Order: sequence, then C-alpha cells, then structure tokens
Amino acid sequence: PTPTSAPSAPPSPTSVATPTATATSQPTATATIVSTPTPTSTQPAPTATATSQPTATPTSTPEVPLAEPQITLAILKGKTEYRSAEGDEWSAASNGMTLVPGDQLRTLTVSTSVVHFADGSKVKLQASTQITIEVFELLNGGPPEGQRVARIRLVDGEIAFDVAEAPSPPNIWEFLTRDSVIVIHGTPGEIRNYEAEGDTTVNILVGEATVAHVGVNEESGEAELDLFTVL
Repeated sequence: PTPTSAPSAPPSPTSVATPTATATSQPTATATIVSTPTPTSTQPAPTATATSQPTATPTSTPEVPLAEPQITLAILKGKTEYRSAEGDEWSAASNGMTLVPGDQLRTLTVSTSVVHFADGSKVKLQASTQITIEVFELLNGGPPEGQRVARIRLVDGEIAFDVAEAPSPPNIWEFLTRDSVIVIHGTPGEIRNYEAEGDTTVNILVGEATVAHVGVNEESGEAELDLFTVL
C-alpha cells in the first residue's frame, strides 16, 4: 500500500490586526469676538459754539462839580495868621485859602484882610484884629428860598462888614464881642472892640442892627442886659 501523506499542519492562526487607537482631534473652541455695535446717534452731535457775551461797556459817570468853598480869605496888605479849631499854633495864612467854621484869624500890624462868604457877605479885618468864625451855614441853599446862619466873634480889634441882605428872622447873622451880641439885618457897618478900650462901639452905615449889651448897673453893681437898636 501506498503510504498516505500525513495530514497537513493546521493552518497558522491568522494574526488579526489590533485596531490602533486613532487620536481623533477634538474641535478647538474658538473664541469669537463679536463686536458690539456702537449706538449711532441719528442726531449730529451738537457743536459747542462759543457765543460772545455782551461786553459791559463802561458808562461814563457824569462829573459832579465840586462844591464851591463857602468861606475864603483875601489878604489885602501885610500878613495874616490863622489857627484851626483843633490847633494850638498860629500859622501864616495864604491869599485865597479856604476857611471853615472854628478857624481863627488875626492880622498883624499894618495888615488888612477880607473874609468872603458864599452868600456874598464880607468881613474886613483892620490891623491888629482877631476874629473866630464860629458858625456859617447855608440851609437849603441859603436865601432867598433857604436860610443862613452865621456867628462871628470879634476877639479883639476892629472890623468892617457888609452882610448880604436877607429877611431876619429867619436868617441870622450875629457878631459877638466881650460884652455884646450884635444882630445884623443885612446891612454894612463897623464894630470896634479893643480890650484896652473896654466897651463895644457899633456903627451902622445903612439900615439897622439889634444890639444886646451886657453892662453893670451903676447902683447895684450887678450885671444887666440892655437891648437896643442901632440905626
């Protein structure tokens, strides 16, 4: 007998390919920047327009005329001195200077001066004369609508005066001496009162003046007041 062939070796196991893990790429989260639309104004942005402010135009203030001096001095001859109400010393006066109530004036030897008042009145100081302007005031503009009040003291010496006419009363113009009060009713005249001579002498050139004189009663020796009119 023919030998039979040995049985074939069993087939080699077929190698099964082991599936390889394939790395699957994961989608990457992409950050998407969404631009937010800027709100668009349908109205055009107002442009800041510089409006010109009206310039303040300086208005010129009307000039107020200075008040005229109420009392002034005119030196006619020689030298005159003055002293203010607050002062102690006498100073040389100047021609045309302004005076105020309370000022004192005195003329030296061989000297004369005239004091001019705003109402037109004048008082002339003779040589070696001293006066005090105690009061001078024009109320409501002075006469004729207003009033005038004046009081001049004759300390020593002699004066000539020309007081502007004004109804008296209500207007008052007085001269005072050591022993008398002379009320002038708007008239020219003279007053003399030197210390060495004693009594006051009044001479009225035009019109009249009322005088109140303080004397001494010869019998009682007491002071007495005499009131009389000088023509």
